[in-house]
Amino acid sequence: MPRTEAQNQNIKDKRRAKIVKGAIKVFAEKGIDKVPVDDITKIAKCSHGLFYHYFDNKDIIIEAIVEENVIPNDLVPPCRKAKEAHGIAGLKLFADYYNRVFDPSNGVYNLASIGAHLYQSESLPESLKHFEKDANTLETLKVLIKEGQDQGKVIAGDPNEIALGIYDIIEASFNRLVNGGKKGRKAVSGDVIYNMLLKEARED
Repeated sequence: MPRTEAQNQNIKDKRRAKIVKGAIKVFAEKGIDKVPVDDITKIAKCSHGLFYHYFDNKDIIIEAIVEENVIPNDLVPPCRKAKEAHGIAGLKLFADYYNRVFDPSNGVYNLASIGAHLYQSESLPESLKHFEKDANTLETLKVLIKEGQDQGKVIAGDPNEIALGIYDIIEASFNRLVNGGKKGRKAVSGDVIYNMLLKEARED
């Protein structure tokens, strides 16, 4: 008995989802620019022909992942909202974001890693170019830390160096989860990062 149209569509959807799942894993581990299509087909265990049946090129699958998974799940760092909130309030938005994405039980750290690295890509598809400014966590942290210092709430020091130190912790936490999240490896929580910046926490 031949398959129905619905059954055929279900098979196609599952094949596409398997390719997307493989791409998410390798993009999270290696970054957007460093992943050739060959890496995606290997982890998805599919032929190049099948990949190109669903996606014309690597740009198309990147767009699909961002538009279908990263954006709907609010997994791009809240840089714009944080800058609009200013200073300590903006830093708290970042803390809440990292509390969510660094929780292994949520299982979103691979997608969040992709969202966090959008601004670092040197070859983003044209439709995603706006993320080069909107998702720049390091530059946003510099601004927020300086504002927090002006508010008398954030520890003293060079805002650029403090931001770089915090960013290194964030990046290391992503790497730990992406490379070993299922093995119980943990990341530094957003609350801990936030408290490291608070002047009052150091004075208690």
